[in-house]
Amino acid sequence: MLTPQQIEARRKYMELLIRKAKEKALSAPDALLFDPQGRVLIDVELTQEDKELFRIGFPREKTFTASKFTTVSLDVTSVPVTEPQFIDYQKQSKLSDEDFKKLLGILTEPGFSDLSLEEQNVKLAGIKEIYMNLHPVSENKNKEQIEEEFDSLLYDLTEEEDFEEYPKIFDEYLFQKKQGILQQKYREQYQINGLSPDDQAQLSKFQSSIIPLQQELHFHLALASRTYAKVFESKFVDKQTEERLTKFAEIEKQYDTESQERQLRKDIKKQEKAKVVDFLKLKEIQKLTDEITEKKKTKDQLKGEYLIDAKSKLVQEQSKRQEQMALAHQNAMRRLQPLIQQQFIDAVAEAKKGGTLDTVILNEELDKARKRISIQAHNILMEEVVRATGERLTRKDLKKADVKHLAEATTATNNDLLHVDGALQQATWISGSDNTAHERGISTLADRQIATISLDSDYVPSRLQIRTPSLDVKEDISKKDAINDISVKLTALATKYDLKNVIRGKEGLAKAFTYNLHTAINDTLGDTNGNKQSEGARIILSGAHLYNKTQMLKIKHGAKRGEVIIPEAKYAPNPLCLVQNISVNGNGDELGYGGNSLRTEATLMTEMAMLYNLSGEPATGRAKEVFQLYRKFLMDPKTPSYPNDDLFFSNSEEGKQAIKIIGQIKEAWMNDAKYPKESPVEQAQTALKRMMANDLHHQHKYAKLIQSLSIFIEEASIAGCKSGNERAQAINGRVAIFDHEAAHPPSEIFDLVKQLASSPLDVSEHAEQLIEKLDSKYDQYLQSGASLVSDVDQGASAKVNVRKEVDPNMTWYKKPFAAIGNFFSNLNRNNAESPLPHLKQGKAGNMQAHKGLTKEMADSWEPKSFGKFLGKMDIFLSVVTLSGWLIKRHEDYKDYKAKATQEIQERYTNGKTGFDASAEKQEVVPPSVIADEVQEVVVEEQQKAIVDEHVVSGREKEEIPNWRTKRESGTFVIPPPVQGNTNELTLIAKKELQDGRPLDELSTTDALTETSSYSPKNTVNT
Repeated sequence: MLTPQQIEARRKYMELLIRKAKEKALSAPDALLFDPQGRVLIDVELTQEDKELFRIGFPREKTFTASKFTTVSLDVTSVPVTEPQFIDYQKQSKLSDEDFKKLLGILTEPGFSDLSLEEQNVKLAGIKEIYMNLHPVSENKNKEQIEEEFDSLLYDLTEEEDFEEYPKIFDEYLFQKKQGILQQKYREQYQINGLSPDDQAQLSKFQSSIIPLQQELHFHLALASRTYAKVFESKFVDKQTEERLTKFAEIEKQYDTESQERQLRKDIKKQEKAKVVDFLKLKEIQKLTDEITEKKKTKDQLKGEYLIDAKSKLVQEQSKRQEQMALAHQNAMRRLQPLIQQQFIDAVAEAKKGGTLDTVILNEELDKARKRISIQAHNILMEEVVRATGERLTRKDLKKADVKHLAEATTATNNDLLHVDGALQQATWISGSDNTAHERGISTLADRQIATISLDSDYVPSRLQIRTPSLDVKEDISKKDAINDISVKLTALATKYDLKNVIRGKEGLAKAFTYNLHTAINDTLGDTNGNKQSEGARIILSGAHLYNKTQMLKIKHGAKRGEVIIPEAKYAPNPLCLVQNISVNGNGDELGYGGNSLRTEATLMTEMAMLYNLSGEPATGRAKEVFQLYRKFLMDPKTPSYPNDDLFFSNSEEGKQAIKIIGQIKEAWMNDAKYPKESPVEQAQTALKRMMANDLHHQHKYAKLIQSLSIFIEEASIAGCKSGNERAQAINGRVAIFDHEAAHPPSEIFDLVKQLASSPLDVSEHAEQLIEKLDSKYDQYLQSGASLVSDVDQGASAKVNVRKEVDPNMTWYKKPFAAIGNFFSNLNRNNAESPLPHLKQGKAGNMQAHKGLTKEMADSWEPKSFGKFLGKMDIFLSVVTLSGWLIKRHEDYKDYKAKATQEIQERYTNGKTGFDASAEKQEVVPPSVIADEVQEVVVEEQQKAIVDEHVVSGREKEEIPNWRTKRESGTFVIPPPVQGNTNELTLIAKKELQDGRPLDELSTTDALTETSSYSPKNTVNT
């Protein structure tokens, strides 16, 4: 729970970022690249003094800091201009903004009022002359009357209350007016002024749901550029490895001691057999020994010097490649901008064919444009990579570097993000990370904090909201270690976000935070589709219990382990973790007691999480009983401290008693006629009580409402699905709607929340009305702040789509193909959304790092192979026609290959022509600082893990408290290597888990394969 001081600091920090972004944008408005949604990306760097606001407003473990740069997605469509009350004086004077500002400056100048009248007139002479020219003598007024009016205006102006603040207020007013330039530039780029007033109003209404094509492509190519940097680094390391082997062979040959050692062994053996000691021979043996030792010493020294030099060269190579890729990315986006603008203009034309602008059709067309333009984007980027490097990559280079795995392990940027939405009147801050959802592994986290403020009210949510991909690891690890890994990760998160101090807790209950898990607990029948949903759910639930047991067993103050006194930081327990596992995509089993042990356990823990968050303060006696039973279960010596298999509370006698008590609590809540208070959070809590009492959380149709309302009211939560993108975005987007509505009373949505909270009867009917209104509102803001997470995590928008609904009145045999199609479509876990007309994400998935991104990278350098050229239908027709179709398609392929080869060669030639081989270093000018000094890209040293011990029940584990000491972004329990096959992360972590080998004991040779991740400073679109 944030204090008033922390809330104010958080607001000021975000407002400062927005102000700096606007100032940089206004420094060069003609160079900015705008998005169809009416936004522009600006990188902002704050001073250390400014970042003190971050430290106060985002209370964390002390080493956690803001990233060096924050990427601000600035909305330029809404430019509110508030005229100051004294503006009538300017209108009366007819002075320009510049002259009126000058007048205010003179009148408020220190000591001006102490000057004589003559001295004051001298200072005002210039302004007075301008005034007289603006008010010429006429038949009605002579010169003296006009001068009297001027003096009277000055007198009235200076007599105003708070007059001394007028220059500052007027400056802010002028700054607001100046922002209109940005809106004007955006409207010019996308020909908005050509639309009718009604069409402009429709576009404005759904502005935050329009696909932000330019912003998506910016992050898409940023991820590709960062991946290219790693490919070049991989090639360099391979070359270094060959050189090292050759060099070491030369050193071994030059300082070979084999023959000398052979001779030495013979001489020693001969002396051992001699009856008389030959001191002269012994002297020769000593001399030979010294020579061998000196050669070995020199050999080791030369190898060491070579390795140090090689490491230095690798760092230089990384710096060069990062600069080159930043430059390529920046230039590619400039060239791509006209294509993006034309795609939007064409989409608008298509959407207007019915007469008026249909924003649903507009989004359909922009979704198609994703596919059309991404191919061109990669071709342009390829040419710019050649222009920046002078080098040509091949499919072999990309395959050798395992480019798909590299892309999956790379974020588009590790900067913090700030999304500004003028329509929603909300700013959303998202913390940066170097880890991705698809590079999950042992002891690896890809968490991102999400925080919002209202832009036009004092409302600032006080909760701690963390988005994270699923914490479980199921590959290359035993179930025993997988469960323990969950406990370690929960400890890392609790430590990083300082949960024991951030969470206020409730009297009578232990402090706790919620893990809102949005993933289905199974896939139809068990784990049939390979995602291992059930296995993952079992691991997470068991791991949470193990983590909670660890907190219960924390050693007491002053206790010793051996001779070491454990400091306070090591024994203070973190809050408990309660898993609220409600599937939001309509798949898998619904919650409820019975059926199987997993379903029962997931239901019990979900109800305990809800019970904790919905209990009053202090908690009721019945709620206390439930958690006392849970404590008893955890502290029971029979409860394993390092479980081999499922660790389920519901299997214990205490768990069975808890289920009965919760049932009685729900029954009491069902008949509770208490009227909810006016606070939006308290209204939401009461509404959730109604739904829980009626077991609505057991039904898929209410899942998104319950999970989003839960996060809205929870003091601290971590939340996510398997990837932390698609289903997490659906929930976080709705939480943002609740934030907006809470900040702008009266609210139709909170009227419905209040109605649900106040009515013991017809609960499901009221809940469905609330869902309908919430979905309708969310449809207006689909591409707002929460959508940015997917862009930076996987280089593309989330591929979530609407579930297919079957008409209940239509039997399946009347439309069998539609029924079958809908059934198989809904097996796709990303088809998770309610019917939202503006949700058009069909082509988004192909742009993602683990889908089509690396294919398009490869296709831009070399033509596809014949096998890749053929589609599924081609293969089917080839079988049907006994290869006749295959022969025809082979002729088509030859034409394609010839044309593609020519186009690729032309792009390479164009890029090579533009390459400046004499430039040792190409400077990258971030467009955000066009009017400022040139900033060079700095290669940040890969962070070393700092291993710190803490007690995990049953065994010792590593806990890394230092996440951002160097890189200043991301979360690392173990720092991920980014060179070569990034699966090395899991292998290293697994080995460390098994034999305790610390990462800082890596050899110098191993160190050569470590690389720093690249974060381009050109994240500003110009």
